[in-house]
Amino acid sequence: MRRRDESDEQYIARLTHVRVTDHNLVDMKHAGMCKNATALFLYDNRINRITNLERCTRLTHVCLQHNNIRRLEGLHTLYNLKKLRLGHNAITVVEGLHNCYELEELHIEDQKLPPGETLVFDPRSLRGIKNSLQILNVSGNRVEEVLGLVQLRGLRQLNLSNNFVRSLRELTQLLHSNLALQRLWVDNNPICHVKKYRDTIIANSPRLVTLDERAVTDLTRQFVINLKMHLNSSKGTRAIAGSGAGSATSTSQLNVAKVPKFPSKFSAQNPHWLPPLPTKRGMQN
Repeated sequence: MRRRDESDEQYIARLTHVRVTDHNLVDMKHAGMCKNATALFLYDNRINRITNLERCTRLTHVCLQHNNIRRLEGLHTLYNLKKLRLGHNAITVVEGLHNCYELEELHIEDQKLPPGETLVFDPRSLRGIKNSLQILNVSGNRVEEVLGLVQLRGLRQLNLSNNFVRSLRELTQLLHSNLALQRLWVDNNPICHVKKYRDTIIANSPRLVTLDERAVTDLTRQFVINLKMHLNSSKGTRAIAGSGAGSATSTSQLNVAKVPKFPSKFSAQNPHWLPPLPTKRGMQN
């Protein structure tokens, strides 16, 4: 409640939760007055820049989804920020998060990207949040490469749905670096056309609980792992059998005695040649 004797500035300064949604705001010029705020809700407006948050160092939650923001900036003093929602804006680069060491959730889905462009990640920002980030939503952003996310080793939820991810090998590398991952979305990506892609993902994610909203049970995981081991064993057996047959053939070839040439003038050129008959003198002897 606002006290009777306090000014607008005093009232705003002591607020911990500030909510101004769906008010057609075009800027954040008064945001600096919320110096004690821990949560800022400015979604469903027309804001085009993130500004005047330098003094709001206590913020832990910032919700700016459904605006017209084109650049991720102005967050360098938000050392306590834990949740950042920026879905449905026009951001092309995930940047400016290098000082957000406590960030746990980043929602930046469905950006209004220019034709042919994809959402990209600034390595410096990824390094800043690599130890803290647990939830990442980048769905609907034409993302093709995921290897840049390998350094985010604490992810528990990752939404990659509705993108252009093509390489199951790259995704597998990402899964190997995020062994704590529990929930994953990859639906509506080209990799979904790869044969048994679900089995590959499940076999490489020891703690995965759901994949595209479908439960992954321990029984399912064990079945997939056993099947993979069986297939690998069968391939190895066939390879050994093949190499054994080859060595046996070569050994038999080595042990075959060479047939000596006929010690005469017999040849393909003179096939009717016969040795001379013995003389009478030779018979008498």
